[in-house]
Amino acid sequence: MFAASGRTYGSRRLAKALQADGTVVGRYRVRTLMRERGLRPVWRRRFVTT
Repeated sequence: MFAASGRTYGSRRLAKALQADGTVVGRYRVRTLMRERGLRPVWRRRFVTT
């Protein structure tokens, strides 16, 4: 799910997506697992017209 999102899902969004799929997991557990596996989300900045 993390890779499918283009590596943009953080622990909060990933935890909500997993809970929607029926997986019982908390945000801090997801954060711990992401750290252990070296998964870091990439920030995608929106284009702002100036």
